[in-house]
Amino acid sequence: FRRSPAPAVAEEPLTPAVLEALLRHVVQQKFEQRLPSGDIFDEFLLLLSGEQRSLMEISYTKQQQKQKQKQRNKSQDSDTMDVFDKRHQLELCVEVDNYFAYALEARTDLPRRWLNLPLPVPILSLTCALGGERREIHVYPTLQFVYSHHIQAGYITQEVKDALGSHPDPDGVCARF
Repeated sequence: FRRSPAPAVAEEPLTPAVLEALLRHVVQQKFEQRLPSGDIFDEFLLLLSGEQRSLMEISYTKQQQKQKQKQRNKSQDSDTMDVFDKRHQLELCVEVDNYFAYALEARTDLPRRWLNLPLPVPILSLTCALGGERREIHVYPTLQFVYSHHIQAGYITQEVKDALGSHPDPDGVCARF
């Protein structure tokens, strides 16, 4: 949550009590009718649901998902790459004579492999205690995940760019993990 654009969420320490309360709010939001509580948990739920201004359910029925997607497609182009500021874009390129023939072999199709690369910078780090030992859990997204519709462009930092370069070797990137 440290990377949240909401300062209150980014600064809130994720203690066991806060985590337990957050999970209760998530369950209530998902399975019940939860009203805004006016506290930090509203901000957490906004972040988790992908919304910035108004609360929404964390999950939808398939029909609700289709309706929401249709509304989005009417108001904007569904390809969000163009809204990523230049500083948050990775420029990756490969030149081939016939891309369709090139793409038939998944092992040699670098753009496909690049999209599946785990980024070496976690988007979430969680510290917890298990059996009296302090443990850390790090969540590493793929490049495709970061560029999906619901992700913040800010995840593509200079650190990520430096780690991948302009022509990353997928095996080398994975070996560094």
